[in-house]
Parts: sequence; C-alpha cells; structure tokens
Amino acid sequence: MRVAKVREAIFDLNKIAKETIWPLELMVFFAETAVQSIHEDKC
Repeated sequence: MRVAKVREAIFDLNKIAKETIWPLELMVFFAETAVQSIHEDKC
C-alpha cells in the first residue's frame, strides 16, 4: 500500500460521504491492514 494512494482514497471519500462515518471506517481499515502486514513480515 502506498501512503499517497491511501490519502487520495480518504480525501475522495471525504468529498463523497460528508457527515458519515465512512472516512473513519476507511482509516481504521487501512490501519488494521498495515498492522497485519507488519506482523506477517516479522514471522
């Protein structure tokens, strides 16, 4: 995952889904995916 692509996706979702919880859920998803990836690389 590229940070620039993640930022772009969050920015686009913020424009589309104003006043919803979607941007927050997307950020949590990306964070969980990053943590999962880091743990898989260490094993």
